[in-house]
Amino acid sequence: MKKRRTIPTLIGIIIVLLGIGLTVFATQFRTIFRTQAAIDTTPQGVRITNVFDTSFTVSWVTEKPAAASVEWGTSSLLGQTQLESDTQLKEIHSITVDNLQPNTAYYFKIRSGGELTDNSGIPWQVQTGPTLATNTTNHVISGTVLKTDGQPSGSVIVYLTAGNTAPLSVKTSSNGSWLLPLGQARTSNNAG
Repeated sequence: MKKRRTIPTLIGIIIVLLGIGLTVFATQFRTIFRTQAAIDTTPQGVRITNVFDTSFTVSWVTEKPAAASVEWGTSSLLGQTQLESDTQLKEIHSITVDNLQPNTAYYFKIRSGGELTDNSGIPWQVQTGPTLATNTTNHVISGTVLKTDGQPSGSVIVYLTAGNTAPLSVKTSSNGSWLLPLGQARTSNNAG
């Protein structure tokens, strides 16, 4: 007598179909999660500019608006925090750390969207320069940043690099204008 095995075969087919359905769902969920995680508040394009005797500026962008700060100190233990002057959530960030000592090494990490970010496992490091003699020249460079439609572009960062000059930066005003005094400009090795 021949036994029919239709019920176990039917259960097997249902289990296989459920397994395929769950696998497809899990794969799509993982892809959705990965896509959303890619658009985050991780600092990108970190730049150190305006390194003077008592200050330096750190700037970066994020893919979505975030609150940000710079945690800094004279050792990798940090201990100090400098907040952004504007507390609105934004994608373009520029923070100046000031009241520093001349000729001193400083370490920092960036807190963006609540997460602390370093430079591939170690804090960033910057060395302030010596105090320079007072510069009597009042040379400035200025301009206005416009969008493609001709409207002013406020709160963007303008970077200036020229020859052997250390990088400088400034954030535009709400009407897109910017002004950089060149009296504090230093050479790329942070000398006068």
